[in-house]
Amino acid sequence: MRYLKQLTALVAFAPLATAIGQPINRVADSRIEVGPWVYHAVYTSGVGAAGVTVDNLVAFAKSSATSGNNLVGIWYSRNGEAWEAKSWNTADATEIAKSIAQELNLEESEWGKFSVTPTAFSGTPETPKEYSGGVLADDPMAFVLASSVDRDALVQFLVATGYKAADVELDKSDACTTGRKLDRVSSDLSTMISDGDVTIRTMSTLANSCELAGTPRGPAPTRPAQPATPPAWSPPGTVPTAPGWTPGGWPAGPGWYCFGTVGGGSCFCSRDQRWGRWESTTCSFLIWSWTCTRWHEIIERESCNSNSAPACPAGGPPPPGSICDFSY
Repeated sequence: MRYLKQLTALVAFAPLATAIGQPINRVADSRIEVGPWVYHAVYTSGVGAAGVTVDNLVAFAKSSATSGNNLVGIWYSRNGEAWEAKSWNTADATEIAKSIAQELNLEESEWGKFSVTPTAFSGTPETPKEYSGGVLADDPMAFVLASSVDRDALVQFLVATGYKAADVELDKSDACTTGRKLDRVSSDLSTMISDGDVTIRTMSTLANSCELAGTPRGPAPTRPAQPATPPAWSPPGTVPTAPGWTPGGWPAGPGWYCFGTVGGGSCFCSRDQRWGRWESTTCSFLIWSWTCTRWHEIIERESCNSNSAPACPAGGPPPPGSICDFSY
């Protein structure tokens, strides 16, 4: 009954807030799943032409992918042009969700959308602490990681041993900075929200999610009418060969991201294609769950490699004789 009253109050309040031009923080139904992490958007729904603004991203680790004292939630917030990150000592995802709700003034009907398993937690939630590239900023390991020449391997080791750390691909050392990855994820989720807020995207990697560096991505697949009885949800890594999958097509030229070794001789190229179809999955709100329909989008990556390339053009195509494979 308490939840029903709060939902009724929120519905009654929303038109008034919109009428006076006050933006409202909401948790998106759309999300991006990358390996063991699920990325949620907390967005501001503007008035008129203001559109959707995503300045808060919350990453929750799937319970099956954590052990010991691993960090299970990271909150990324945009402050001007820069992103800040915070986390919590607690491994209780419900407490983390309540903490974010308290910090961002979210109604219970909103934070209940996070992909967490509700617990019997009660009381005042933990205040988030500064997070620094894999651990809490006040952890002695923060300095070690920041100065390590092999930061990624060290974080993987810490997480595997149950240390209070998080192996988040956004933090990994590659050609794309954490801030640029967050900008891209934020932009992608903003588009998904504006496009009906019904999309769950599964990806194998975020490592190349920058506009100027990394693998180019093809256009979005055309979304057909929602079927009355959609097929069951596809598990991660599924190759979209079953009936009903719609391809978006490979990126237009130059449609590849290619790089070679210094002095020539080898060439690696990659490109992404987007697939989608309507599928049935489980939606939840706090302690309740039900069957719902979502647009499931999968990113297909084609990777090609040649060890005897006379040339390696940055925009492709791969040299003749390259060995190519696909990942999802």
